[in-house]
Amino acid sequence: MESWNGPGSLLFTILSLCSVAGSQAEVQVLKKRPTATEGESLSCIITPFYPRAINATWLRNGQVVSKGYEVTVLPNYNDTYWMELVIELQDNDTNIYTCHVKHSSLPGH
Repeated sequence: MESWNGPGSLLFTILSLCSVAGSQAEVQVLKKRPTATEGESLSCIITPFYPRAINATWLRNGQVVSKGYEVTVLPNYNDTYWMELVIELQDNDTNIYTCHVKHSSLPGH
């Protein structure tokens, strides 16, 4: 795991980084430590990908999380896209979270 001081000097930890052979898309899962004003959260960042159509969701203990997280999709400078899914964690959360991604550029879509 790696840590670095991100925007606003918040401490993030890389939990997972996945690059898929034959695809330009990369998936990162980051854990944001709690601050005085915000709780602990997980971010799943997928970039770059094209076309824009993508299916990404959080799984909690292998079950689809259907609500309770924020999704942002934005264009990159090179006509590809960037997506972030952020889920807030409860205090002392011991669940296992997985960022599940399906896209036409990934094997087994």
